[in-house]
Amino acid sequence: MPRPVSAESTLAQKPCSNCRNRKIACDRALPTCTTCTRRKKVCSGYAINLSWPRAGDTRRATVANVTRFTSTGRVAFLNTSTWDVSLYLNATDAATRLDVLRTPSPRPSLRTPRFGTRTTPTEQSTVKQSATSQGDLRQDICSLLYRMSLDDETSPSLAVRHSMNALTYLHLKDFPSSIQYRMLAISALRRTISQTLDVKTRPQAVAASMLLSIYEVADRSGTTRDWSTYFDGCLMIFASGHQAQLKHPGDASTLLDWVLYYNVFYKFGIAHWPRRTKQQEAIANRQNLISQIASHPRRQIIQTTLGCSLEILSILSQAVDLFRHRKRSEPPSTELLQAVDELQLQLGAVDQHLNSGADNEVKGNTASNKHYTPLSRLFQLAVHIYLDRVVCASPVSSPLSQAAAEEMFDILRDLRVCERPFPMFILSLQAEEESERLLVLEALRNSKSKRALGNSNLTQKMIQRIWAQQDLHCDEGVDALLVINAVFGTYSTPPCLA
Repeated sequence: MPRPVSAESTLAQKPCSNCRNRKIACDRALPTCTTCTRRKKVCSGYAINLSWPRAGDTRRATVANVTRFTSTGRVAFLNTSTWDVSLYLNATDAATRLDVLRTPSPRPSLRTPRFGTRTTPTEQSTVKQSATSQGDLRQDICSLLYRMSLDDETSPSLAVRHSMNALTYLHLKDFPSSIQYRMLAISALRRTISQTLDVKTRPQAVAASMLLSIYEVADRSGTTRDWSTYFDGCLMIFASGHQAQLKHPGDASTLLDWVLYYNVFYKFGIAHWPRRTKQQEAIANRQNLISQIASHPRRQIIQTTLGCSLEILSILSQAVDLFRHRKRSEPPSTELLQAVDELQLQLGAVDQHLNSGADNEVKGNTASNKHYTPLSRLFQLAVHIYLDRVVCASPVSSPLSQAAAEEMFDILRDLRVCERPFPMFILSLQAEEESERLLVLEALRNSKSKRALGNSNLTQKMIQRIWAQQDLHCDEGVDALLVINAVFGTYSTPPCLA
C-alpha cells in the first residue's frame, strides 16, 4: 500500500529567486511558484543562482582602482605574434635607445618538438640552404658535385657522396638516414684530411666541407655541430693549396666562386647574429679569400649559379665590414659616411654582364639575358639599400632607398620570381604598401619551383616579422638594424641568405 503524499513534500524548501529578490511571500509550489504565475512573471526556479553585484555596488564587489587605456583608433593585428609586440615594446623602450637590446624569444610551437628542442619536425625538414642552384649547366656546381662524388670509391669521393646524401635525406624528412650519412661523411672527410691532398683530392675535401657546413645550418635539431667548424676547415684547405689556377675558367674556378658566395653571406649572417662565437668572428675577419675578387679577371661577369657578379659580392662584404666597425650607440661618423659614399659610387659604376655563352636567348632556358641580367640588378640595388638603411641608419623615407626600391619593384613585376633570398629580404625593408608586399610574397612562392631546396620558407618568415614591426611602429619608422639583428637573433645559428 503506497504511502500518502504529504503537503510538505510538494513544496520547495526555499522561496524562488524572484520572490526572494522582491522580498514577498512565496508559496513554494512545484514545479513553479504560483505567486509568479499569478503576477504573469516567469518563475526563476528554486535552483542555486549566481548573484552578480549591481553596477556601483561597492559593498558586494571589490573594484580595483586600475585605469584602463582604450585606443580611440581601430587597431588590427594581422599576422602579428606576441614576439612581434614584445620586440616593438623593446624598440620603443628607453633601454633600447642606450644600445641595450633584449631580443625576445619566439613562443614554442604546440606541435611536438624533436630531439628535446623547440624546433618542430616541419622546421627541421625544410632545408634552409641549397647546395646547388640553377644556372649555366656547363659550370654549375651541381654537375661538379656529381662528378666528384661518383669519381671512385676513395675517401674524398665518399665524403662528397655521403654529404650529398645527408642533405637529400634531410630534405626528405628522413632524419635517421640523414644523421647516418652525416656521420659517414665526417669519417670520410677525416680520412681525406689525414692524407696528403693533391690537385684532385683538395677540391673534393673543400666540397665535402662546404656541404657539411650547409647541413649544419639546415639542420636545427640541436644534435649537430657548429657550422663554422666545417666552413673554417674549408677555408684552411683552400689556403693550403696553390690558388693561381682558380682564377681561370674550369671546375676549380667554379668551386672558388661557390665558396666565395657562401663566405660573403655567412659573414653577413654572423655580423647580424647577436650570439656569435670567437670562431665565427674569426671567419668574418678573414679576408684572404674575398680579397681575390679584386684581381679576378671575371669579377663583373654575372655568375648564373650565384645570381650576380663577384664584384657585387665584394662590395657587399665591404659594406658588412663598415657596419661591423660602426659604433652602434652613436650616429654615423663623418669618416663612415664618406666611406659609404665612396662605396655607393663604386657600386653604381659596376657594369654586370653575362658571358657570351649565356647571352643567347633560348626559349624555356632560365639561363637567359631576360632573367639573370635583371636578377643581378636586384642584387646591386639591394646593396644600395643596405648601405643606406643599415650602415648609414637612414629612415625608410630616404630618397636613395626609395628610388632603389621603386626600381626593384618594377623589375619584380616583370620577373615575378627571385630565387635569391638576399634581395627579397632587403627589399622587404621598403615594402610598406599592401600591393608591394603581395608582389614580394608572389615572387617567393614562384621561387620555390625554381629552387626547390632553397630557403624561401625561412626568408618569408623573417620578412613577415619585419613587416609586423613596420605596422606596429606606423609613422614612427622602424630601425632597420634593430629589426634585422632581432630577427636573426631568434635562430640558434646565424641564418644564411645565400
